[in-house]
Order: sequence, then structure tokens, then C-alpha cells
Amino acid sequence: MNDTSLYHPRRRPISLTPLIDVVFILLMFFMLTSTFTRWKAVDLRLPTASADASPKKPQALLLHTGGSLSLRGRLFQLSDPNTEAALSAAIDPTRPVVVFPEFDTRIQTIISTFERLTAAGVSEAVLGAALEREAEE
Repeated sequence: MNDTSLYHPRRRPISLTPLIDVVFILLMFFMLTSTFTRWKAVDLRLPTASADASPKKPQALLLHTGGSLSLRGRLFQLSDPNTEAALSAAIDPTRPVVVFPEFDTRIQTIISTFERLTAAGVSEAVLGAALEREAEE
């Protein structure tokens, strides 16, 4: 008798059928238990050339990293439920609004800002260039 045959028993091939069954069961479980949120699109309008010879002066709105807005020295919080009413009172609806985000502002904060501006009745809002980081001394 060979001594090596005692130490190395023959291995049976692994069947993949039970593995595939488990993967499909997990797939069905996660598909049935997950929640699907309804995605909504943000309506962004590109500026177009107009026949009006005198363009309206835009209003500059500064978007801070923490989610607050500054307009002519007034501070608005995006988390405040009364933001739309305060913005609609402070913003001239006949003039366009340019939103200037700070350097590290998150995309979700920018999108939430445009949603709030739309809810406040602003029809012309565009995204300006991000403000650069202040030089540290």
C-alpha cells in the first residue's frame, strides 16, 4: 500500500447547482425587501438669446458648504421650512438668479437649492462657477 494515498484522499468535484440556487434566492430576497424611491428630474433650462437689447442684471446668491444661502447680506437656511417664503420675498422674480457655490459644496446641496428656488417662484436660475478656496496663511 502506498503511504501517500492515505494522506491525500480523492476530492469530489463541487456541484454549482446548489450555489446558483442560493444566489437566486438571495437575489429574490433583496429585490422583494428593498424599497424603490421615485427619482425626479430637476428642470434645468439653458439660457437663450433674447431680442431684448438690455439684459437684466442677475442677482448673485452665495451657497455655503453647510447649506445656507446669502443674498445681499441676508442668510437663509435650506433646512428651514419657511425658506421658500423668505426667498420669494427677497428675490426679484423678473431678474435671473446666479447661484455661486463654495468650493466644497456637495452636489445634493446644489440640487436642493435649485428645488427651493423653483418652489420660491424663481423661473431663471443658473449655476455659476464655484468660489475658490481662500488661501490659508
